[in-house]
Amino acid sequence: MNKILEFSHPECDRQELTGGKGVNLSRLTKAGFVVPPGFCVPTSAYVEFITDSGIESEIKDLIKQLGSKGHDSAREIAAKIRGIIEAADMPLQLVDEIFSAYEALGECSYVAVRSSGSAEDLVDASFAGQHDTYLDVNGSENVVNAVKRCWASLWTERAVGYRERNGFNHLDVTIAVVVQRMVASDVSGVMFTGNPVTSATDEVVINATWGLGESLVSGVITPDQFIVQKKSKTNDLRVIERELGAKESRIVRDTGLNNGVKTEVVGEAERQKYTLDDTQILALSRLGLDVENYYDGFPQDIEWGMEDGIFYLLQSRPITGVEFSWDADVDAMCEQEDPIDTVWTRSFSDSIMNGIVTPSQYSTRFPQFSHRFFRKMHEDFGFSDLAEMRHHKYWKCEAYYNVRPEMEWVKRMVWPPLRPLFLDFVPAAYHEEVLNASFDLNVFINAIRRWHEVANDTTPYGFPPVFKVWNKERKDVDGMTYDQLRDLSDAELVNYCRSIMAIEGEWGDVIYAPYFATLRLAMASLWWMVGNWCEGDHYDIFSTLVAGTREKTGTQIENYGLMDLVSKIRTSPEIRRCLESFEGEAFFEKVADCDGGKDFLDHYNSWLAEFSHRGHSDRDYYYARRSEDPMIDYRAFKMMLQSDPKELELREAEVNNRREETAAAITNHLVKQENGAFKAFLFNTAHGIAMQYQEIRDDERFCPTDSLMFSYKRGAVVLGERLVARGYLSELDDVWFMADWELYGLVEGDIEMTPLLKAKIAARKRDGKRALDKTADLPMSLQRNRKVDLEDVGEELEEGVHKGSPTSSGTITGIARVLHNHNEMPRLSKGEILVTHSTDPGWNPVFSLISGVVIETGGMLSHASCLAREYGFPAVHLPNATRLIEDGAEITVDGNSGKVYLVSAG
Repeated sequence: MNKILEFSHPECDRQELTGGKGVNLSRLTKAGFVVPPGFCVPTSAYVEFITDSGIESEIKDLIKQLGSKGHDSAREIAAKIRGIIEAADMPLQLVDEIFSAYEALGECSYVAVRSSGSAEDLVDASFAGQHDTYLDVNGSENVVNAVKRCWASLWTERAVGYRERNGFNHLDVTIAVVVQRMVASDVSGVMFTGNPVTSATDEVVINATWGLGESLVSGVITPDQFIVQKKSKTNDLRVIERELGAKESRIVRDTGLNNGVKTEVVGEAERQKYTLDDTQILALSRLGLDVENYYDGFPQDIEWGMEDGIFYLLQSRPITGVEFSWDADVDAMCEQEDPIDTVWTRSFSDSIMNGIVTPSQYSTRFPQFSHRFFRKMHEDFGFSDLAEMRHHKYWKCEAYYNVRPEMEWVKRMVWPPLRPLFLDFVPAAYHEEVLNASFDLNVFINAIRRWHEVANDTTPYGFPPVFKVWNKERKDVDGMTYDQLRDLSDAELVNYCRSIMAIEGEWGDVIYAPYFATLRLAMASLWWMVGNWCEGDHYDIFSTLVAGTREKTGTQIENYGLMDLVSKIRTSPEIRRCLESFEGEAFFEKVADCDGGKDFLDHYNSWLAEFSHRGHSDRDYYYARRSEDPMIDYRAFKMMLQSDPKELELREAEVNNRREETAAAITNHLVKQENGAFKAFLFNTAHGIAMQYQEIRDDERFCPTDSLMFSYKRGAVVLGERLVARGYLSELDDVWFMADWELYGLVEGDIEMTPLLKAKIAARKRDGKRALDKTADLPMSLQRNRKVDLEDVGEELEEGVHKGSPTSSGTITGIARVLHNHNEMPRLSKGEILVTHSTDPGWNPVFSLISGVVIETGGMLSHASCLAREYGFPAVHLPNATRLIEDGAEITVDGNSGKVYLVSAG
């Protein structure tokens, strides 16, 4: 085999022979990219040089001295080895081959002589940048000397120290050298096909400077920076950021010496000029994406140069040290563009979800939330500009919500005095803008008129009968059983999953306006009426008026069934002993042998048939439903044995009686005022709608929403089972960390299980674990994939006092039990105060035990707040509550002021 390998040589793309740079340049050349021609002096040549020149024993002796006391320092030892290498003669045959290969590049060729370490650019140990490069080398002798200096750079103090620290054997690490025709770049730089700062894979970052790129790589100048956004599915590109760099100097060929380079100062006119125009930026970005696609879709770190308007690739390697998760691919099916300066908030998803948002749930539901449900709602009101705004963004197993359409809708549809109750999804920094915006009554009236004309089935009085059909009569929301699904073909199974999401699409078309408009406007109107027309503690009155329910909701019926089962356990010593002796599934197996156990199981199974799709700790498909995990109800039984069902019923009746008595008293008070009959009518209308729609909000979660999600989950589980059986997935839970189009494509054969898809799944599972462990620390507000601090610090309080927002009235003192997930619920004891991120129906059993609740996210309409008002105990929304409040501390929760007081440490 020849010692010299041209880039096109079959052996040139072997890492052990030509190192990281050599391999990549060879691959790019063979793939047809525009790469300056050149050749590699392989590692075998370096090994032969060390052995045949007789310097190996000297080097070994010096290596033995590394780290030994009383001997020369590492710096001195490394310098001695470099001197030995540079002084030694290169074998004549190798010299001749280098001469021949260099001359083949053309007469008087200027070349770059670049080190290419055999361990360079590996995932587990990046050696990039540790070894030397020589630019604009001209002449055969100079090229040979530059090759030896590159070999010697394997023994710089930095390289030696790196190998020492990371446990590499010095003699096992070899080095190749790349010799490549020099591009006399007018402009050069680096390009990252994923953003290394934010880890966004839908952005290309370009740094560019005048002249050669060495000044940029060495950090001596500030380059221009351009950021280009790419659509995950279409690769459409747009320049979203241009930042002018100082470009203080540039490196150019030293024509005076006819060898090497020099640095020259850049004139002011050129410093104030961008190095690339938009056409060139987009062309370069497309080139980068082509390279990325060639390397199986993994983000690339690319060195490039432009000479006479032609872009040349000088190097490409995977970006290392960045935790990519390809979140943009999860969002790929969203049809709307988002403005560059979009601010995203986590508050919306925090208000309806407690745990993670997996790629599976997000990709099946949130894109159509944005381009279908919100679009329809805004179009129904006549707001076409808001309809075309993208409303959701996926980021690190969390769903973010677009602040701008929320703010604009509130400005147009909400009378200013009501707006304070519409700030839950608006960062504090924008509150004044929303509160002080002018209100155009004509816009409001026209929007209401259009709403009733084009979508009457979503209006305050039009929606309830529509909801009744969905809640009671639509049987297609229940989907197929596991046994039925396992009999389907792959194509039929994918179609089933799509059909369930299509049903949710129908449902979303009618639920969004009732929730975002009717319920919130009714609550806000009631709040304003109480504050302006009533006497007394306005917040306490309002909280009383929206507490409890007039009709039993699905959640209440579910809980009564649980309490009935718990009563059977309480009255049967044998069943109770079984509950104490056996856990989870074992209890349900053993209880049949108990006296009365069969009757208990029959009762339980009858109840389970109706509520099998519930009990999960959060919405996501990731979480088990009670029919999938016997521990869910087992834990509920053990907890609820601490409480007396009659006590709960009495408390609930007391809450309902107090609400109706308060409403009647207000009505009597209003009719005595000027225009009293009209005021009483408005009050009772707002109160009736608020109560009805709070009940609908709870019932819709029970059915159809939870039913549809469990129906889809069963289909996705069966798809996952097949992919595990075929060896595509390592475990069933992997299915939740693919976007729906990735899952369907993999099953139907449209896409393959590539290393990239495996990397995506692994990265998203990593993010999911951090979200589950509450170690992710995701920002509340996000802009351009970066944290932006828009939250109000709040008033300064005395030590031991935290100020939040009241969401259910009353005051209670008790022990704080800080819980981070559903599995920790058994730590709760009767009368304690729950402190957690947020709650979901899976947390329902704990509300029969606790005396108060402090949540980190969600406002008046959050699950925890609504249940607190139903059960008649205080609730406070306090950001970072699980960090501010110590588990086991005694605290006072004031649901009237929103303050939480530390009484004594835990």
